[in-house]
Amino acid sequence: MTVSYGPGRTPSTRHPVAMSLRWRTTRRVEAVGAYRFGNAAWSALGVPWPDGTGYVGNVAYFVGTGFVRFAGNGETWTWRPELDPGWRKAALECSPPARWANTFRPAMAYDDSRDVIVLFGGRDRNDTWTFDGSTWAPAAGGAASPVTPSPPPPANAGSWATLARLATGRIDQTATVLQDGRVLVVGGSKEAEANQLATAEIFNPKTNAWSAAASMAYPRARHTATLLADGRVLVVGGLGPGRGNSEIYDPGTNKWSPAGNLISARANHQAVRLADGRVLVMGGRQPGRPLSSAEIFDPVLRSWASTGSLLVARDRPQAVMLPGGKVLVTGGVSVDTGGSLDASVLAGSPLATTEVYDPATKVWIPGPTMSVGRVGHAMAALGNGDVFVVGGTRDPAPAEILDSRSDTWASTAQVAPRIAPVVGVLVGGTRVIVAGGLVEKYDPATVQSTGYTFVLLDSVDVFDTARGSWSSAPPMAVARWLATGSMLADGRFLVCGGGNPLIAGNDAVEGYTA
Repeated sequence: MTVSYGPGRTPSTRHPVAMSLRWRTTRRVEAVGAYRFGNAAWSALGVPWPDGTGYVGNVAYFVGTGFVRFAGNGETWTWRPELDPGWRKAALECSPPARWANTFRPAMAYDDSRDVIVLFGGRDRNDTWTFDGSTWAPAAGGAASPVTPSPPPPANAGSWATLARLATGRIDQTATVLQDGRVLVVGGSKEAEANQLATAEIFNPKTNAWSAAASMAYPRARHTATLLADGRVLVVGGLGPGRGNSEIYDPGTNKWSPAGNLISARANHQAVRLADGRVLVMGGRQPGRPLSSAEIFDPVLRSWASTGSLLVARDRPQAVMLPGGKVLVTGGVSVDTGGSLDASVLAGSPLATTEVYDPATKVWIPGPTMSVGRVGHAMAALGNGDVFVVGGTRDPAPAEILDSRSDTWASTAQVAPRIAPVVGVLVGGTRVIVAGGLVEKYDPATVQSTGYTFVLLDSVDVFDTARGSWSSAPPMAVARWLATGSMLADGRFLVCGGGNPLIAGNDAVEGYTA
């Protein structure tokens, strides 16, 4: 097989270049449809790609009058205009492993000596496969081409179990997994935005039982709770009389102690523990205005200090630490909506922009922009350091994954909207569970003047990052939003509390086992 590369280019097992043999050409899949190379230009064929397969990492190869396409999620599709005007998904017993990615894409070539398509490379893959039009086979070549055929799509064998209830129903609370594996649930409200709680409870996964913990000095909701390096928990701000202060809980003594006043009182903010043990707090709101200010808590000195401000004020952002110690902040709203999440989604013009904080320079810089504005979204760090973002939109939108090495977002297939769901990264670090939330629906028969009503969700979806595909999981027993989700050491996903914006928070607790 003779292979021709561009000048000075050689193939890479991590980032293969586009190949051409006998002047045939590969092309990455575009969402708008199929294209064919001819007369030194791409021309539209008017054939859309199959619905729901627009994952990144796709490659297609034009052979004769048709196409062979390998989707980033591991599916193989063919198109032959003389047989069918549309695409056909190939029914195969064996297929190359999925290799979706935004930057490190696979490549295809044509081996005319054997009349086969050759697929190689892609993110984290150094294997090579051939396709003869009906069957994929691993190419011979020794250690450079290790192959594990893709397993069949996992059955939705996961299940929910109803667990002991909270002593107090609550919404807008926090849940923190302690170093010994127990879960500390703190604060929240009895009703949305009213009657904040100072009480705390601890869940023991070994006994599936709750016990009372000492109460905070101040009731609070929409606060943050951050596990410190020494095992204590820092609670900051929130709605209620504790908006301007912080407290520390010691699980060893079951006691709270003051941690000092914030430089800027805030609720709806985010907090992230930095690599050096300090805690970065940013954004949120005070009555009448979102905040751009940020400050850092030093647990050794028990003191607060200002740091660089966000580039734009953000009420209800999400934040996570990136590999290397920087902090990513996404979404939120920069206009005052009264702090109400449903109002923020409806009329707050959610932000699609992101920012990255460098603790070494104390400066925020613009990060890569998401495909859609989000507020009330959920975010999680994956096992490989990438970042998963979902929800926080009025309309159907894709979830997105930030490639932490290239600083670029990749979109998944479009999913139904969810406002304030809970997410967790399941054991193995490659599957993400997304549960509950709120959705806005239009109903002309509603008594509301706008014709819109909010519906709580009990539905659950799981995204497989290795395949780049969504699957449904069994629903929760209780529909909820503004709940908490915690990954336990035994692999279960614990969901607590939450509620409806018009009624009291609930005391229901469930555990998901994959």
